[in-house]
Amino acid sequence: MEMVWLSVLICSLALLVIIASRSGLKIRWIGYSLVNLLFAAVVLYFINAVGVFGSLTIPINVVTVAVVGILGIPGIALLAALKWVLL
Repeated sequence: MEMVWLSVLICSLALLVIIASRSGLKIRWIGYSLVNLLFAAVVLYFINAVGVFGSLTIPINVVTVAVVGILGIPGIALLAALKWVLL
């Protein structure tokens, strides 16, 4: 089953690269996105280290970093609310 997921990941990454190269996606936007995701990971780390939400911690993984990177502060609030309600 892991080989299926790995092959799906490789195929989707290849298609993403093909589409990005044909649509004229600039390298600047890729760099901007990577910096934004790195900043989101650092923000999540500091929120967990300082304990802004008390004993509630938000795990740092690809999904949570992507949510915070895309949504910003509302993304942090969304993740905290989901963690509080579901767990």
